[in-house]
Amino acid sequence: MASLDREAGVRVGGLGENCTDEMLQQAFSPFGTIVDTFIKAPRGRSRARGYGFVTFTDKASVQAAIDGAPEMIGEDTITVEARTPAPRREVAPPSINIYIKGIDASTDDASVRAAAEAFGIVESLEVVADRGFAFVTFASVDEASKVVAAQPLLIAGAFCDVEFRMSQPRQKKSGGGGGGGGGAAGGGGRKPKKPRGPR
Repeated sequence: MASLDREAGVRVGGLGENCTDEMLQQAFSPFGTIVDTFIKAPRGRSRARGYGFVTFTDKASVQAAIDGAPEMIGEDTITVEARTPAPRREVAPPSINIYIKGIDASTDDASVRAAAEAFGIVESLEVVADRGFAFVTFASVDEASKVVAAQPLLIAGAFCDVEFRMSQPRQKKSGGGGGGGGGAAGGGGRKPKKPRGPR
């Protein structure tokens, strides 16, 4: 699924626990075509009210919704305001390492590898399914770039976003300790004394 345009959406405050997506659709459909609705209901007996987001296909619908929205949805008195734009994120430069987010918690390594290998040779793979992401390292930048360009990537039934990895994988330390641990080899011990000649 392509990411939603936050600037084409409104935030609806004051929603109660009985508000539904259908009720939001009915209240805001007169102002434009709706592509997505989201409701965050109030928790338990909390006095705080819930809120929701309504996203349109056209940014022009935002002002129309603010100006013409009803005062109430069901039994809830609401407030309507423009949704704040998402903060700009630093974009990682192209590399052989990619970051995949949005995978299902039940996804296994084999499913991620199969999806990635459709674009090139996978050098390494790290899947953290319970947190919804994975890291993949390809043999070349060109192969990794193809995956980023082809997103969203379908993995085990879920459409996942792909971007170049911001941080680079840690390099594993080679064995042997660097060869500088010994006194003689590393120059860390005392120099031997020269033997004295006969008096």
